[in-house]
Amino acid sequence: MILNAFVLPLTSFHKPKREKDLMETAKNAMAQIEARKYAEELQRDGSHKVLKIGIGFSGKQLEIRYAHAI
Repeated sequence: MILNAFVLPLTSFHKPKREKDLMETAKNAMAQIEARKYAEELQRDGSHKVLKIGIGFSGKQLEIRYAHAI
């Protein structure tokens, strides 16, 4: 698969503010992509294949969630 675009918000995890762990932080990053309709905007601009990536990180530890926009 050849991608035309990707969306990659980086979300830092800070205990104990909002998230309980890095997985939840990465899921929240994916929810942000959906809520702000980043992929839809790229598709309107002509990108046909968009990869959405949500990353939660803390220091050297990270959790990644991803999905293809169809």
